[in-house]
Amino acid sequence: MHLLPAFGGTRVRDVQRGRLKAFLARQLDANAPNTVRLMHATLRVILNAAVDDGLLVANPADKLGRALRLVARTKVRQEQIKAMDRVQRDRFFAKAAEIEPWWVPMWAAEVRSGLRPGETYALEEDDLDLDAAQARISRTLSNDGLRVEDTPKGNRARTIDLSAQTVTLLRAHLARRKAEKLRRGWKEMPRPIFCSTAGTYAHPANVRRAFYRVVRAAGLPHFSPHCLRHTYASLYLTESPHPRRLLPEPHARACEHPGDGRHVRAVAAGEPQGRA
Repeated sequence: MHLLPAFGGTRVRDVQRGRLKAFLARQLDANAPNTVRLMHATLRVILNAAVDDGLLVANPADKLGRALRLVARTKVRQEQIKAMDRVQRDRFFAKAAEIEPWWVPMWAAEVRSGLRPGETYALEEDDLDLDAAQARISRTLSNDGLRVEDTPKGNRARTIDLSAQTVTLLRAHLARRKAEKLRRGWKEMPRPIFCSTAGTYAHPANVRRAFYRVVRAAGLPHFSPHCLRHTYASLYLTESPHPRRLLPEPHARACEHPGDGRHVRAVAAGEPQGRA
């Protein structure tokens, strides 16, 4: 969204520190510091990969965060940013299937797509184009569960690509919804895809309580529902080949990744394929 216009056709070996600093300084004039922090972190991750691959001698984005005062306090980062590794993720879902099976499809969709919890709660069937393997994210449920807001975080709608596994998961869930409508006596099909057992919007507080029950029962450290978004991006960036060019895909999308202890906004052309 922000990086593609500026660096879409740039080879990593052509990226210069002065250009990065000027770009980030301009973004600070137009965006919140945290948004610019995510941009800088994305660039650092990709350019670090280029250094590892021998394409660059040094990372031109290093220490720009301090120079531009983008570095968040360590304590804040540690409290806010967590991601499960693959073993923890699998343990979480195994326990969730036992004690909170109703929410498993929703959590699975989040961890496979990188959606924020509020965006997932507000997702409707008309937002999906499963034949094209895409979803339109145009609304979010407020944290108190009282209202559906027309724009998600960032104040703009976006279209995301869905992996083959996510499409299969969603098709199965939509079929299950029809059976649940009959079994539970819902008068109409609920608007949200991932509704409560009463057919209403999932209340964030209730989902959090269910999530924490699973975390405790699985013997995991403290994770919040938002960590599924971080987990998606963390597994993508750590298990996918390093990108050779900045933002090479025309349909790239942004997601967050805490890989080196920072809140990273990374560009992902899609989910890792062929993984559980």
